[in-house]
Amino acid sequence: MVDQITIGDKIKKAREDAGLTQEELGKKIGITAMGISYLEKGLRKIKIDDIVKIAEQLNVEKSYLLEPITGNSASSAGSASTFNLRSEFELEESEKKDTEKKVNDAFKDLFKTND
Repeated sequence: MVDQITIGDKIKKAREDAGLTQEELGKKIGITAMGISYLEKGLRKIKIDDIVKIAEQLNVEKSYLLEPITGNSASSAGSASTFNLRSEFELEESEKKDTEKKVNDAFKDLFKTND
């Protein structure tokens, strides 16, 4: 079985690395300590606005929080840096590939830097 680090795991690690409690991070981004706890445990869906705020407060890249990391990065399911829709929705195979491409393109556009 492949170990997967979730966005909640990444938030918790980055928060602890920053030396912040759940309450302190929550105050900085307008979420209760319980809300941060739920995010870290995967019990609450995270909004893109919250990802941006958390990344800024914890001094990490937004892409770090969004990219799935697995213990098997050479998986046949695709690159670890891509969003995989194939097993998430009831779509025809051609629809899955098209939707997956659109989502990946949108994430690339969203997180490209203007150097």
